Parts: sequence; C-alpha cells; structure tokens
Amino acid sequence: MLPAAIIAHQLPHRVRLKVPARRGNESYFSHLSIALRRCEGVHGVGFNSSAASIVIEHSTNVVAINSFASRRELFQIGDSDLVLSVRFSPSRRHFTKQPSAPLIAITSVGMLGLAIYQAWRGSYISSGIENLWNAYGAYRMLRLPWLSAILGAIGLYQSINRNFFSSASAVSLLYYAMNTAQMITNETGTID
Repeated sequence: MLPAAIIAHQLPHRVRLKVPARRGNESYFSHLSIALRRCEGVHGVGFNSSAASIVIEHSTNVVAINSFASRRELFQIGDSDLVLSVRFSPSRRHFTKQPSAPLIAITSVGMLGLAIYQAWRGSYISSGIENLWNAYGAYRMLRLPWLSAILGAIGLYQSINRNFFSSASAVSLLYYAMNTAQMITNETGTID
C-alpha cells in the first residue's frame, strides 16, 4: 500500500506535502526527492524528513504530480486533497477570477490620465514612503531594476527632506499605470 500524502500548503507553482507514515525516514525522502525531479514540470524539490514534509516547485499541477508518484509507488494524495488542489492549478495562475484585459486596460489609461492631471496641478513627486514602496513593486512585479533604482532614489531624496507622507503624484500614478499595463501583458499570455 502506498503511503498517504496530505497537501499541507499550496500556492501556484509550489506545493508542500506531508507523508506522516514516513516521518524521520531520511532514505525515503531522499529517494522521493530524486524521483520527483524526473517528473515533467517539476523544477525543484526539497524535503525535511523529521517533519515528514516535501516541497515541490512545479509548472504542472498536483494531479499530474500525484499520477507520476502513484505510478512509481512513491505516495498517493487523498482524493479530497486532489479535488481542492484543482482550484489552485497553475494554468489558472490565480486563486480567483481576475478582471479581464479590457477592464485592466481602462484602469491603466485612467491612471495615466490621473498622472497627467497631477502633473498639470504641479504634483510631480509623492512621498518618500510611497516611492520606496513603488521601487520595491517595480523590482518585484515589473522586473524593471532601472525603474526601481529611480523610484528608490526619489524615495530616499523625499525621506531625507522629511517628506514622508503626501497625496498621490504624477510619478506614482504613472507607476500604477505601468503596473496595470503589465497585468494586461500577463493576462494575455506572458507567464509571470
């Protein structure tokens, strides 16, 4: 009989399984780690045998991983866990239904319009805290280190000048417009 695996935690492209019956069995988890790396769509595997835990980074889905593991007699994920795992499938990329690309495009254009309006009013640069936060977002979500460096420098400048809080500015709204435009790119086929 195959050891039962339980989904302990799941995010898109990452799942943590527990195999309680094999707790402390270093050789089992080592063998499991090596075997799972051969599964198509699995990119990384880590384990902690004393916690009976294995983390799988993947671009497939948990059903395919379970099928692979069952055929090789490694483990079997319970049916109730598999039903729940389908809602977290990487092909959906998100836990809930996301707004459509046209709605995001309208939002992006709206943010751009607000940026122009704020620039017309003379509000070019927002607070230090907001710019530092936007610098993090530019690096993390937009993957634009140059924009992150510019926003970070503006944030530091504003913080040094003790401008910690203020209303939205042209720079911030332009960043938000770029961010929503990136969401459109992701929605129409570019994978994060």
